[in-house]
Amino acid sequence: MYGPIWPSDIHEGDDPQMDATNYFSLRTKTHYKITGAGWRAANPLAPSDKQRLGEFLYRDPRPHDRRILIDEALVATAIQTSPPSVQERLARGLGVIARYYPDPGDKIDILSGRADDNPAFQEFLSAAFVDTQVALIEYLSVFAEEGSIRPVVTAQGMYNWNHQPTTTVKCYLNTQKPQSESDRCFVAMWFNEQMDEPYTEGIAEAVRQSGYYPVRVDREEFNEKIDDQIMAEIKRSRFVIADFTSEIGNPRGGVYFEAGFGIGISIPVIFSVREDQIEHVHFDTKMFNHIVWTDTNDLRDKLKNRILATIGEGPLPQEN
Repeated sequence: MYGPIWPSDIHEGDDPQMDATNYFSLRTKTHYKITGAGWRAANPLAPSDKQRLGEFLYRDPRPHDRRILIDEALVATAIQTSPPSVQERLARGLGVIARYYPDPGDKIDILSGRADDNPAFQEFLSAAFVDTQVALIEYLSVFAEEGSIRPVVTAQGMYNWNHQPTTTVKCYLNTQKPQSESDRCFVAMWFNEQMDEPYTEGIAEAVRQSGYYPVRVDREEFNEKIDDQIMAEIKRSRFVIADFTSEIGNPRGGVYFEAGFGIGISIPVIFSVREDQIEHVHFDTKMFNHIVWTDTNDLRDKLKNRILATIGEGPLPQEN
């Protein structure tokens, strides 16, 4: 039984009281309940609008064991939402790959087998806001160019959405090791005046007290080559600190991109977020152990302890 939105959706029973049907979406990693009106609104959508609906569901902040109700109103709202930035798409896509294939050297079979049965492929489509295998291959090419993966193209059989034989593209996570002798820590965070003190007195202080030099790059001060500079700085760093505190409802796509890139090239990433925003962190990163902080002092102390426990003392004189 095909799902009402995507063929890969799995039927999970009916809800006669609401005249609705329950499904689990491999594409968006969500359990949803769809009404008859929602079905009639979603099923005939054009591919581009289904893509927007999938991205809307994928970004839904509620816990993913809670069912999302899809009705006519939600469908109308979803297809009017703006698509994510290219940086956010890249970061999410790389995050999906890193989650399904966590170890450097893992073979990435994201395009193997039937597309409808491949959960990594299905989730990548919504995470990276793409809707075809061709677009996915283009994203993999970007990851290969930046050094996150090492592609290996083979001629093994697979099937595309039209169940026609085509070529398998297999990749391997880059086995590049982190800069173990580096004294630098790259900091990815929200550039806003309310974060000035948490950075200077919290993050930067913890990094210096641990024997490292903090580096951050303000996107607003540079031109379109900013991502090249950021990737170069991350590659030179011993580890990355990614703080996901942001304006509620406006997640910082750059932070997800920088954390995802660090993970992709096997550089340790320490995740943090202010206590009042932990529920708004995208579920792509909820699998990681975030430092949840309440104020600047709390952030400094917890972050220093995490650095020393997971990274170790740095080569620079430790500032007290």
